[in-house]
Amino acid sequence: MTKLNKLLDKELDGVFHAYLLFSNSSSELIKQAKKFASFIAFNDGSIDNHPDIKIIKSDNLRTLGVEDITTVISQDNLSPIEENIKLLSFHH
Repeated sequence: MTKLNKLLDKELDGVFHAYLLFSNSSSELIKQAKKFASFIAFNDGSIDNHPDIKIIKSDNLRTLGVEDITTVISQDNLSPIEENIKLLSFHH
């Protein structure tokens, strides 16, 4: 099981509205983003699949485009489904 990065763990004491996470490994980045979101929403890092935690992948190679954001806004319900918070993680 992946352990939450120490710097992200410290952020749990005072969460901001947005984070930029960078890594050389996209698979590790997604694991860390999911675990961080799980701790923020549920105070439990083991929840991997929940309707209020959504991973959004972009087809753009190097950037997240306006189309990507527009699609999320127009197609997805941005309100929480089951909890009081909705977490979106954008990856390209």
